[in-house]
Amino acid sequence: MGLHLFSAAHHSETSSYTETHTIESTQIRTIEIEWAAGNILIEPNDTSDTITVGETESNEDYQMLCKVNGSTLSIHFSKPHFGTINLGVDGEAKDLHITFPAGWICKELGIDAAAANVIIRDLTIGELDFDGASGFCSLESCHVTDVDVDAASGDLTFYGTLENLDFDGASADCKLVLDNCPRHIDLDGMSGKLDITLPSDCGFTAKTNGLSCDFSTDFQTTSQGGTHRHGDGSCLIE
Repeated sequence: MGLHLFSAAHHSETSSYTETHTIESTQIRTIEIEWAAGNILIEPNDTSDTITVGETESNEDYQMLCKVNGSTLSIHFSKPHFGTINLGVDGEAKDLHITFPAGWICKELGIDAAAANVIIRDLTIGELDFDGASGFCSLESCHVTDVDVDAASGDLTFYGTLENLDFDGASADCKLVLDNCPRHIDLDGMSGKLDITLPSDCGFTAKTNGLSCDFSTDFQTTSQGGTHRHGDGSCLIE
């Protein structure tokens, strides 16, 4: 594992979606997504004040399940079949597209994705919980307070601001390009690469602990053992 700190480009996906649900944005505070395979795109819509949820056409027996319970919007890959939910047929993959009004704030966003790739753009989130196997998760121009990621081989890419990150990955890579100085970053991995870009005036304390972990940075640091400090050391990176 390598941890690389740097001092201070965009991914685009297009597809054809069939919109199936429209929800008043003022009603929703939490979104929960369970998706098996395909792509998940979450982005703002400057021309609408509602949340829209659509999927690419698929086997009609395995259409998605979208429901609202109080202030929570739940989205599932498919309706229940024979006691099993969220499993496609014959390895089927389909895309999910969610749009929200510009400026809308999501209190909690939970995503459970098996082989799905996730892209989130221009969204403010209180708590983000991402659980993925092989699909990547990319956040672009997002502002998140707490991020919790559990990934096997899926990578995390984050552009924006965050306060706390708990990243647990086996062979997953983590790349952070942050516009702010976060409070706490906890990175736990087996063979992944961890790259963090921080503002030049951000103080941090980086603590490394691993059998084959190397550390490099272009910040001026004082080091003792596995602890590396820059500036006031306010951001804790473990």
